[in-house]
Amino acid sequence: QLLHSDFNVVCTGLTPGKVCDMAKGVLKGPLVLQVEAVGDCSESNIDGLDRRLRGQQQERDKRCLKLRCTDGAQTVQCFEYRACPGLDGVKVGMKLQVRNVNVRQGMILL
Repeated sequence: QLLHSDFNVVCTGLTPGKVCDMAKGVLKGPLVLQVEAVGDCSESNIDGLDRRLRGQQQERDKRCLKLRCTDGAQTVQCFEYRACPGLDGVKVGMKLQVRNVNVRQGMILL
């Protein structure tokens, strides 16, 4: 049932400490995060809208996703700095399980 729930309503926080205050570190896992927003930093909003209207997928090796995620207590930024096949088709509301991820300047690197 947790996968069908909104973490903002049912969770009190799963990540250790304040991730946004971490300059450098590693988050051991597994940790489960809920996606609140998805953006592709490698293309402009207009290009992305045009591509989606034509029904085309972004090539995985050319994209660079930035996700806003929550554990129910805090919101964290996640950045896809190398291709992650598991993020294909990621949508708002989906849950991500991460483990042993690097944190730099308060951002989780996927």
